Amino acid sequence: MRPWTATRLGLLATFVSISSFVLFSCQSAPPRTANRPQGRHAPPTPPIRGHKVVLLSLDGMGAVELRERWRAGEFGVGGFDRFFREGAVAEALHPVEPTLTAVNHIALATGFPPRSTGIVGNSFHLDGTPWLDRTSGFAAAIETETIWEAARRQGKRTGILTFPGADGTGDRRRGDFGVSYAGRAVAPSEIVEDQSTLARGEWRSEIAELPGGRSGIRWHTPLSQGQIYRGALYPTPAYPADFADAVQAAGTYWPGTPDEPRLDEWIFGGSGEKGFDATLWVDQVERFSTFFFDLFRLAARRGGWELLLGYVPTIDETGHKLLLVDSRQPGYSEAKSASFARERRRVWQRVDRELASFLATLDLRTTAVILVSDHGMIPIHTRIQPRAVLAAAGLCREGSDDTGSRAIAWSDGGVANIYLAPDFEAGSADPEARRAALDDLARRFSALWAHGEPAIDKVLRREDLAEHGLDHPNSGDLVVFAAPGFTFDIDTFPNGDALAPTDVYGMHGHRRGPPRLDAAYLELGAGVVRRGSIPALSTLEVAARVARHLGIEPPVRSLAPPTPKP
Repeated sequence: MRPWTATRLGLLATFVSISSFVLFSCQSAPPRTANRPQGRHAPPTPPIRGHKVVLLSLDGMGAVELRERWRAGEFGVGGFDRFFREGAVAEALHPVEPTLTAVNHIALATGFPPRSTGIVGNSFHLDGTPWLDRTSGFAAAIETETIWEAARRQGKRTGILTFPGADGTGDRRRGDFGVSYAGRAVAPSEIVEDQSTLARGEWRSEIAELPGGRSGIRWHTPLSQGQIYRGALYPTPAYPADFADAVQAAGTYWPGTPDEPRLDEWIFGGSGEKGFDATLWVDQVERFSTFFFDLFRLAARRGGWELLLGYVPTIDETGHKLLLVDSRQPGYSEAKSASFARERRRVWQRVDRELASFLATLDLRTTAVILVSDHGMIPIHTRIQPRAVLAAAGLCREGSDDTGSRAIAWSDGGVANIYLAPDFEAGSADPEARRAALDDLARRFSALWAHGEPAIDKVLRREDLAEHGLDHPNSGDLVVFAAPGFTFDIDTFPNGDALAPTDVYGMHGHRRGPPRLDAAYLELGAGVVRRGSIPALSTLEVAARVARHLGIEPPVRSLAPPTPKP
C-alpha cells in the first residue's frame, strides 16, 4: 500500500481442521448465527479467561521475503527471529482479493470479505453517490463490525496507533486512545539556499510550533554546496488530550512521510533534484520506522489497554520504490539493482531492531503479539492506463476531462474497477447496449500485450464477482486484474497510449496466486500453544483469533448486506 499518498496497514494455535480444534480446546464449536462467519472461518469458542493482545501490521511484509531474509541471517535475535524460535509462523497468510492495503486491513480487522465490508479497493465509486465521484477505501464506511468495536463493546480498553480504517473521524473509527495517520503536511518539503555545518548524510531536527499549542518536527540535511533539504512538517494527530500530551512530552513527533516525489525525480528524471537520492530517502524511511515503534513503546509503558493495534508502512513503501530486480524494468542495471537491494535490507533490519526493542517492553506471559501483513510485493515493468482503453472505445475523452463520459475507471495497483454510467442505455435503441459495451471493453483489455506477454490476468463481470468475494454494489461493472509485472495507473500517457514503462518498481493489488503476494502471520507470547511452522491461514481468520485471545466474541456482521446490483 501506499497510505495517504494513495493508503496506504489473531494470535493462537492454528485451527486447520475440526480435529485439531477439538484436541486444542476440548470444546464443541459455537452455535452458528446469521451474524457470524461460517465454514472454515467460523471462530472457535472464546476461552473463559483472556489476555492482552497486540495486533501489529507491517504493510507489505511478504511471507516469502520474510523467510528468505530470516534464513539468510539478516535479522538479530530479538525481533523477527524471536517469533521463529519461540512463537509460531504460518507458511503464508492468504490475502483477500484484490491484494490492496485498505481491502485487506479491513478484512484483517473484521474477518469478512469485501462483499460484506464494502471496501473493494483503495479507491472506488461508492454506490449511491454521484457516479463520477471517487471514494477512498481508507475513509469509507465499514459495513461490518471491526475488532476494535467488538472489543470496546465487550468492555476491553483499546488503543489504535495508525491502523487503517481507524482514522479517528467518528466513534466507530477510533479507540479509547490512539494516533490517526497524518495525511496532510502543514508545510511541504523544500530545498533552500543556505550553508550547513553538517556533513553529507547527517541530519538535524528543529521543533516548530503548530496550531492548538502542539509542536512538530522538521528534519534537514545538506545536499550540494550551499543547499539544504528541509523535510515536510506534519502534525501528530493523537487523541484524547491526555494521550496527545503524553506523545508530545515524550518527543514523539510525526517525522514526515518519506519524500517520494524527490526520490522519483532522482530515479526517473536523471541526476535528481539537487542531490536528493535513495540513501537520503531511506534515511527518512528508517526514521519513519522508529517513529511508529516509539508510539508502540510509549503505549506499552503507559498501559491501560487490553487490545493494542499498530501499523508500520515502511517495508511497503520501500518495496514500491526500490524493488528493482527485473531487466525489463526501466533504468535496470545489475549495479543499481544491488544498490537498491542494500537499501531495502537496511529498512528490513531497522524494522527488525525496532520490533525487538518493542517486544522487550512487553510481558509476554500475559500478552499475545500477533504480527501480520496485508500482502507481499511483486516487481513491475509496465503501466496500464485504463482510461486510454475507455477512450479508444468511445466511452470517455482522452485526458482528465470526464464531461460527457459514459464510463470511468478507478484503479489501484493491480486492479481497475470500470463503471458504466447509470443511464448508459438511455436513448439507445439496443436494449443490450450495456452488455455489448462491457463485452467490447473486456476484449480490448484482454488484447493488451507487452514484452511478449498479456498485460491482463483476468476480466470479471458482475456475475463473476461472488467467487472472488467482491459481489458488492461498490465493485465495478467490470473488475480488471493486471497480470504480474503490470500495474494500472490513473495518469494520462503521451499520445493516448494504453501502455507505458513503469514509474514504480514494486506493486500489489493483483489476484492471489504469485507466492510473493502472500502476506505473513506470526504469533508470540501468551496463549501460543503450537510453536514453529504452522499451515497457511486466511486473512479472514485473524479477527477471530484475536478475539479468542482477548476472551471475547469476534466481530459481527452488524449491518444488513446491501442489495446487489442487477
